[in-house]
Amino acid sequence: MPFRLIPELESHLDTDTEHTARLFKSSLFDTMKVKIKLSAKAVKELHASVLKHDGYNFKVPGPFPGCIATIFSRPSEQIVYIEAGPKFLTGQNVVGIEDAHQLASEIITSALVRAGLSISQALAQRVEEGAYELLRADFVAHCDCGSPGRLHAVMLALRHLAVGTARDVSFYGVDTLYIGQHSRRKSLKIYNKGSELSIRPIPEGVPHRTQLTSKAQSLLRFEFVLRAEELKRLGLSDPKALTSEIVRDLIQRQFDFVTRAGGLIPDLALASNLSRACQAKLRAWVLGDTSAFAGSPTTLASNRRQVLATTGIDVASPIDAKTQRLAVMAVRDVLRDGVGFKPRPKLWEQLKKHAEAHDQRVPRE
Repeated sequence: MPFRLIPELESHLDTDTEHTARLFKSSLFDTMKVKIKLSAKAVKELHASVLKHDGYNFKVPGPFPGCIATIFSRPSEQIVYIEAGPKFLTGQNVVGIEDAHQLASEIITSALVRAGLSISQALAQRVEEGAYELLRADFVAHCDCGSPGRLHAVMLALRHLAVGTARDVSFYGVDTLYIGQHSRRKSLKIYNKGSELSIRPIPEGVPHRTQLTSKAQSLLRFEFVLRAEELKRLGLSDPKALTSEIVRDLIQRQFDFVTRAGGLIPDLALASNLSRACQAKLRAWVLGDTSAFAGSPTTLASNRRQVLATTGIDVASPIDAKTQRLAVMAVRDVLRDGVGFKPRPKLWEQLKKHAEAHDQRVPRE
């Protein structure tokens, strides 16, 4: 039988009415992975260093404890792979920039310098020109739900909607949802940023640590991961090609997908517009008959499309029509008000300078 309406979801959405006041906006590129060619001398220096490593993975400590970059390098090859994000450079990833090339080049330069390698003029120029390949790019947009209670309610709504909307859906506790986690191309991770920071807090010494942690308590974080196969398919392996406009459009499509944008808000009153046969099946489904729309895959798909287009109700979903209506309304409203693309380049530069001036590098053994 379809799930019943969740009282907790309804109560939070009814009581948290001041959620639009002074919402926090933040969007940024997060984890980046690049492939770049180094000189034979630089590779030799890397393998002669005292960096901690696991096989060919070298761990490069950033200015703050626990914030590292990874360099994968084989001693016989000049191609290396570098992976890190804003945490490596500033100790946090709540705010940042939407310039993929700038972030990737800063990560490359900082990782190599902190690994003890000398940066030749030729290498510096190649990095500046974008002569490296993007293998992964994570783009983040935050949704300020206005309060922790409303955030929890929206997370519940998203969990229920995702089950009927997406195929590869994974849940981790009550605060994390993945769509496409096992895809080699792209994935979307949605989670409670405040809960994450309670487990892995921003390190001491990071400017605005208290304010950023406080803001995060009502932030729902959307991390859209583009992997090498998808970047190549889209022609975005060139870091200068992955512009802010392109990536915003890509993640907006994800928002539209999870909120069923463009479709109707589920409403049983619209069932009268269906054919008599479909009306009868829908009545049976509402009463708990999960086999009401049973039939060949083609017939099932056709009936599902007809009911969804006419009433907004997804009969392939495990949740009832009333809960679908509440979930769609909740998610659409909160994402409409709470999501705002806003990079913070000035603050980013301040955070970088502070990290460089107050280097708390993890001691190397």
